[in-house]
Amino acid sequence: DLSELAYRKSLKHSPEWGKSFAYTALSYLSYDKGDRSDCRRWLQESLEVNKGSHSQGWLALAQLEESDGHLITARSVYNEGLGQYERSMSRKRSRSNRPSRSGDKWIFVYRSWARMELHHGTYESTNAVYERATRVYPNHSVLFLGWAKLHAKHGLDDRARSLFKIACDKAGSRSAEPYTTYAEFEMSRGDYSRAKSILYLGAQELSESMDVVSISDGLAHLFHTWALCEWHLDNYDRAEKLFDHSLRMTDAGEKGSDVRSRILYSLARFFFGAKKDYILAQHCICLALKDTVTPGRYPQLWRLWADIAEAQGNESLAQHCKEQQIEFGHDVDVYSDDVSSSSLPMMTAPAMRNMLRKAPWHHKLAGIANNDMSWREEIPYPCGTSDQMLEEEKAEVN
Repeated sequence: DLSELAYRKSLKHSPEWGKSFAYTALSYLSYDKGDRSDCRRWLQESLEVNKGSHSQGWLALAQLEESDGHLITARSVYNEGLGQYERSMSRKRSRSNRPSRSGDKWIFVYRSWARMELHHGTYESTNAVYERATRVYPNHSVLFLGWAKLHAKHGLDDRARSLFKIACDKAGSRSAEPYTTYAEFEMSRGDYSRAKSILYLGAQELSESMDVVSISDGLAHLFHTWALCEWHLDNYDRAEKLFDHSLRMTDAGEKGSDVRSRILYSLARFFFGAKKDYILAQHCICLALKDTVTPGRYPQLWRLWADIAEAQGNESLAQHCKEQQIEFGHDVDVYSDDVSSSSLPMMTAPAMRNMLRKAPWHHKLAGIANNDMSWREEIPYPCGTSDQMLEEEKAEVN
């Protein structure tokens, strides 16, 4: 077809280093045609170019094997590719104390391997990948952050805290994610005071950033988590101000629509559950729905609006909202803390465009959906998180 002809033509006219990208693109076309052997052949060709330095080729081949369930082969590909890279870096280091890392994409190979081991391997195998990666990239906070989350998952809290602190130190004023994730870890352990201190430190560090625009989404997430923290501590006025700060940090256009909807949903729950202000709660629901590119992305919005309408005695509106929830999504519990990808079946336009840039087998990889979410960690809401509390709230209203 025309795409294949164009890529084959580029192989004749591209410089040597550029051919690897054409080979990778041809592998995508073969995969879409259902020809796995041809797909692998093109990827192997991409690795032969430029002495195997095409990190995207190694990553694509390893992820292809993983997507087909060939985990042993995938591990072998990761190990071979990274082994070549590490030996190359060692030779460069022997010639220069500071080898160039400009445009270095190999960190994504380490992170992908760690993700695979996290979902298909053991604690030991995942830990070994992070240990190996941080030796090569000792200043990348994202690796220490992932390593910390591994230890937290396995209940190794002291080691997790140590790694969270390293991640925050490495990030400095460049990223809000380590501070937010560290605070969410402490909140999950019930220590809201410590979480509050971490979030304050993060906000203080990030206020010194020279490029606030590039970290605005991260700041929105940080302030959102901080608002939930203050809500847990019954500091309602402070929580409301932080929700406002969070909204102010979101992108004004379509790019920020998903984040704004998520914050407005939390704010609606805050007004409904904590302040019993049903007018403002309904207002936030309306704004969230207005901001949502696809109305069915958050069926919880309709369910919460139905409960607000019932609290106001508006049975007809409550019934309409329940019908909208059924139309747009499956039956969900608004008081559940699960707003993950399983309960958000629809994709926003920016997320769709991002997905189209990936390999055609990318969606089959374990853990990918969660990694692509804007809000990676979920914190329990202080009220309305159980059937008992819901019954108490309704009894109070009646």
